[in-house]
Order: sequence, then structure tokens, then C-alpha cells
Amino acid sequence: MKKKLLSVFLVITMVLSVTACGKTTTENPTTAAVLTYQEQLAADQQNYAQYVTLGQYTGIEVKVDRSTLEVTDQAVQEYINGILTENATTTTVTTGTTKSGDAVVLDYSGLLDGTAFSGGTATDATYTIGSAKFITELDQGLIGLEVGKQYDLPITFPADYSSTDLAGKSVIFRVTVTAINESTPAQYTDAFVQSVAANYKSTATTTADFTVFAKQSLVEQAKTTFDNTKYSSIWTTIAANCTVSGYPDAEVQTLMDTIENNVKSEFASKGSSYGITDYATYLKSVYNYATEQDFLDYAKDYSQNYLKEKMILTMIAQKENITVTDDQIAEMGAQLATYYGYDSFQQIIETYGASINLEVGYSVLSDSIIKFLLEKSVEK
Repeated sequence: MKKKLLSVFLVITMVLSVTACGKTTTENPTTAAVLTYQEQLAADQQNYAQYVTLGQYTGIEVKVDRSTLEVTDQAVQEYINGILTENATTTTVTTGTTKSGDAVVLDYSGLLDGTAFSGGTATDATYTIGSAKFITELDQGLIGLEVGKQYDLPITFPADYSSTDLAGKSVIFRVTVTAINESTPAQYTDAFVQSVAANYKSTATTTADFTVFAKQSLVEQAKTTFDNTKYSSIWTTIAANCTVSGYPDAEVQTLMDTIENNVKSEFASKGSSYGITDYATYLKSVYNYATEQDFLDYAKDYSQNYLKEKMILTMIAQKENITVTDDQIAEMGAQLATYYGYDSFQQIIETYGASINLEVGYSVLSDSIIKFLLEKSVEK
């Protein structure tokens, strides 16, 4: 299983990304990437020129809070504590009383009018109390139960519950907690650091070295967050200063198709785990869209907003003579391969089609333009 690579959305964060095997994009690899990225960029700039009139994009005043760049010793310790917790050892105990935060093993059966209902029964299920993955009443009802003892918990499903057969209904959950998995964080020692450092892309061999690494990682994260926040503010002003008179219809449709196809793929792979068997219900319960048309309206709006930014950044690149080299594309491609679990960028191209090279090219270009805009802004 590989993380799904959304070829037309490499430069933005999407809530729609899913885990999938194989090629599921809408592109045809046999017809993609006839152009080099440099040729594609020139074509895009010629095309986008009919839609975009640039306004002021340098010298933008932006309010910032540089205190967010500070990394305290407490933050570093919390980061390390998180790693120790990630690498905790687990002991299973079969006595005691449950409390919030416990990871429990339980058998349960949901009964509606005395009859077990579909999807409401499990044996040796694992659950963390307080995680809110069960409905609230059931989640909180698991607190204070004695291990090994059977309980009948009266529960009322929310009126807007995804299953219409259960929405608003009062049921009984017959529950037995069979064990509690107690977690003991790892000890922060040189030996521990040596055993896990590579997992965090660190070469540290001592706790002192790893603490330095942890702080540097947090500094880099803080800088990324600072820059993202700063650019978001800059972009709001630039978008207001520029005029976009329309959008290339074919490109909008491709983006919309990608969003829709990936949600449908997600539904096909994950719907059953939610107990959902139809697409419309999945859209409503998982993404909160009342109808499929509401979702398509969102996809169109999202696609146009994405294209607005792409078109404006592309035209700024033309005006400022900012371009992309093949070496830069190859470097980012290698980074993507590592992140998504591929052997190489070439393997990504073979899986998703050669046009992925064009998308990586735009990702490199947008990074360069954003860096340029950050440097040319005025902090307040």
C-alpha cells in the first residue's frame, strides 16, 4: 500500500488524500508530458494571460508575530516525550477499573429492542476511551467499568446519525472489557536514541545529540508555519489586487474530476469500515455535504480558487523571469519518492504517467515564487 499521489495537487494540502494501491488518477500516461515543463510553463503563461491582469504583488505589508519562531526548552521536552510515548511498551492487564485514556480490549453487542443490529457487535475490539471514535454516550459509558464484568449500557444514537435505522433510537450495548493495555513510555537513554534515531531521520547517537536535533526540527517547523501564515496574508492582498476574468474550462474540469474520483476511491476502500454502503451517505456523514451536488459545487469552487492562485503565480513568474530547471524538478521528485514510499521519482512517473513531471515542475515554480513574495513583502 502506498500513499495516494494526487498528481494535480502536489502543491496544496487536501483533506481528500487517501491511501490506495496502483494508479487511480484520471490522466492517460500514454498522452501525457509531450511537453517539457519549460514548454508547458510557456504555454500556460500564454494561456493564462487572457484571464489575468496583475496588480501590486511586491511591497505588500503584512502583520507578523515573530515570537512564534521561538522554540522553548519545554517545547523540546514535549517533542521528546512524544517520541518516548510513540515507542512505549504495552502490558496487558486483566484486572482493574477503566478510566478515560485507557486503551481497552472489549467485547460488545448492540441491541435494538433486544435484537442485535448490523455493525453493532465485535469481539476483542481495541478502543481508547476518550478518543470519541464511538458516539459520545458509549465512549463515556466505558469509564469506570470493572475488567471482566458484563454491563448493559443504555445508549441513544444522535438524531443525525449516519444510519437512518439507528438515528435517534435508544439501544442497549452489552459490554465486557476483557483487558486494559497499559503503556509505559520508553526511557530516554543513548541506547534508545541509537535504536530509533533513523526513524526520525536523525544521525544522533546520544541523548545530547538527539536533543539538539529535536530543537532544530522544531525550529524548522516553526519557520515553515511562520512562512505559511505570512504568505497566506500576502496572498489575500495579492488576490485582491489582481483581476481574474475567467478560468480555462478544461483545467477546471480536470481538477474537479480528480477531487471527485479520489473521494469515490476513498469511499470504495473505506466506506464499509464506517458501515456505509452508498456514496451519498458517505458524502453526508464523512464530509458533511447534504447532497452530491453540494459536493460538486465545493469541488468547482475549490478548483477555481486553486487555479486563481496558479494563474497569478505563473504570470508573476513570467514578469519576474522566474523559471525552473530540470535539476530542481529531479530533486523535488526524489523528495516526493522518499515521502510517498517509492523507490525513485522514475517509479512515480511510471505509475502515474509522465505528466507528473509537469506537476512537480509547477510545485518547484510555486515554491520559488512564494519565496520571492515573502522576501519582497514588508513586515509590520
